[in-house]
Amino acid sequence: MILDQVKSALPLGDVPVIDCHGHLGRWQLVHMAKNRVEEMIETMDRLGIDTLCLSPFLGCFCDFQRGNDLLADAVRRYPDRLIGQMTVNPHYADQVRAELERCEHEYGARMLKIHPFCHEYPANGEGYRALWEYAHEKEKVVLTHTWESDKNCGPGLFGEIAAKYPKAKIILAHAAGTQEGCRQTIEVVRAHDNLFLDTATSHLHVGMIERFVREVGADRVLFGSDIPLLEPAAQLGRIAYAKITEIEKEMILGLNAKRLLGI
Repeated sequence: MILDQVKSALPLGDVPVIDCHGHLGRWQLVHMAKNRVEEMIETMDRLGIDTLCLSPFLGCFCDFQRGNDLLADAVRRYPDRLIGQMTVNPHYADQVRAELERCEHEYGARMLKIHPFCHEYPANGEGYRALWEYAHEKEKVVLTHTWESDKNCGPGLFGEIAAKYPKAKIILAHAAGTQEGCRQTIEVVRAHDNLFLDTATSHLHVGMIERFVREVGADRVLFGSDIPLLEPAAQLGRIAYAKITEIEKEMILGLNAKRLLGI
């Protein structure tokens, strides 16, 4: 059983584990230990995480093209372990479509990532329109930062986006963080079939994994760790110790991501 393996400090070798939420590089606001790709791969091996979907921190801030190039290099070095999440900057809206096409053609990027908090730009703003159109046309998976108190990425914004771009598959990272944010995330995910949530957070409330499964269904919840910003062992432990069935744990840990990404 998954919990028995975790208690024994054994990697989850028999269970496919896909971490949908990781980062490449450094964030200037927070010190992050073991942030090099090689170190993250070592952590993945120790915990039994098969695949990490990650975006470049640089792309979430000042230089999305350079960030995507660094991401492409990492994915080329570890093609069986990493899935790239290409990033763009909504303040350069005229470059968004071309950059997304470049990333897909040059290194086959499978996912997109937006960070409205870092970009200080609303997720439903005009600068992101080309990205949402692209995700809809290509039926791409988009991971987006969400937070309840942030007007640029509160969960309520994504109901409008999901309805307008129904073929885009949108993962609400952190489930908006706070207890009220989790409630709002549950509400909007239940209302739209193309919305999902991930479990990456530094302060998930007691019983929240169980609540997610109960109220939106295990098939709409994905494991995310936020590595290297957060410790993935703790994030993995939340799923292992949750009072849900074994198959529900397997769905959250990897089967849902495999289905969304077609892998």
